[in-house]
Amino acid sequence: MHTGEFLGCRCNPDLVHAVLKHADRLLQLLSEWVEGISKNWREVGFWLLVGYIAIGLLRPIIRRSITDRVASAFAVDAEIVEPGEAPLYAPIRNMLWAVIVLFAAYLVFEFRTLWFREFPKGFYYSGYAHEGAAWLTVALALATLVLSLIFRGKVLGDPRLARLQTLAWVWSVLNLLLAVTVYHRMFIYIDFNGMTRMRTIGLFGITTVVVGFVLVLWKIVHHRDFLWLIQRQLWTLAIAIFLFALTPVDFLVHTYNVRRILAGDLAPSVQISVHPISAEGYLVLGPLVDCRDRTIRDGVRAMLAQRQIDSQRVAAEHRRLGWTAWQLSEASLNHRLALQSSAWGDMADSNTRQAALDSFRAYAYQWY
Repeated sequence: MHTGEFLGCRCNPDLVHAVLKHADRLLQLLSEWVEGISKNWREVGFWLLVGYIAIGLLRPIIRRSITDRVASAFAVDAEIVEPGEAPLYAPIRNMLWAVIVLFAAYLVFEFRTLWFREFPKGFYYSGYAHEGAAWLTVALALATLVLSLIFRGKVLGDPRLARLQTLAWVWSVLNLLLAVTVYHRMFIYIDFNGMTRMRTIGLFGITTVVVGFVLVLWKIVHHRDFLWLIQRQLWTLAIAIFLFALTPVDFLVHTYNVRRILAGDLAPSVQISVHPISAEGYLVLGPLVDCRDRTIRDGVRAMLAQRQIDSQRVAAEHRRLGWTAWQLSEASLNHRLALQSSAWGDMADSNTRQAALDSFRAYAYQWY
């Protein structure tokens, strides 16, 4: 069995491949959707205004017809439960013991195999980062769901509740250690060949799951009901999407990649050569025109020369459309490119640019 497939859930590789393929596609669509929203903020503002008015008009109906029903179905957590032995106490206790043993055994293996080791050439980075981190995040999300469902109803009135809570705290600590290992897998991949938009989305997603887990612990400690938890989980997701939309992803991603390349680690150059880059990302590529590696230097100079040509065409179109098409990142990039244009003066010929780009992509692909 391949070392990247040690997880017990990899019993059906075809199923795993299909699920991960669709998950990657979904994340890509989400990224494109968020990027599209950032380019049409006036339209989005109009949507939000209409939505706010609609919610204000429908809120009394919704609270009477939907929210109150859900609250009555799940509000047993907040009620005073009569003391008595819960029928599900034994299965819950046995389940908690089982997952504690399972998680502890897995964490020992994880720390021994990944934490302090040197990775050999040919190490399956994609498997450990994409597949491993994805399944571990799913495990953390399922733990969040299980814990949120255990401590409610008659279980709260069982005189042996303290024993279940002790087991739940032990499992919670293991879950937080599991979250640390998920972050570690992502940073192993980032250390391998740099940052990307999708890895940024992955970090946002993992953090959202961790915050959701912490909310479950808060629910248990303060005896909140299930509706309270659902509302906070949805708020967490909304805030994560909002923060991602505000984050200058390409600027941060390629600032990190450029810094590593200039320090002598050339692997992140593959992220510059194979992925689309927005104006904010091009703003930080300038220092690479002085890179000591000639292939990377010429490839980036060709990219900047091509972008300057494209930006001039876009700027002319924006001037025609007026102030509504103005973008700060595009304006800043045009100014920056004009100041540095002498650095790629020999790239005026399209054939020269294309040859440099092809050579750069072929060279950087070794770190893909």
